[in-house]
Amino acid sequence: MTRAVLLVLLILAVAWLAQSGESDEMHCPDKDANFFADSINAYFDKHPPKAGNTVTVVDGARYDNHTHWWIVPVDVGQDKLQALLSCDGHLELSGRNG
Repeated sequence: MTRAVLLVLLILAVAWLAQSGESDEMHCPDKDANFFADSINAYFDKHPPKAGNTVTVVDGARYDNHTHWWIVPVDVGQDKLQALLSCDGHLELSGRNG
């Protein structure tokens, strides 16, 4: 009896994992400048730049269909960065050329 219950639980767990794959929220090529600004501003509200440095979202954002992340150019004072922005608004910053 115990084996039968464990087998049923295993089958249910596998079925749940199979159906809980990527949701539509993981793909967001339709996001726009408002989404970028909200996400980037929320980041810099938590991690303010050095005094006197302004944060500017630069034109040229592009969506990566492979990673499903936005790559958004951002200038912070004289620093040229890019925000790697996920569909849920989380981001990572790295340097950019140009």
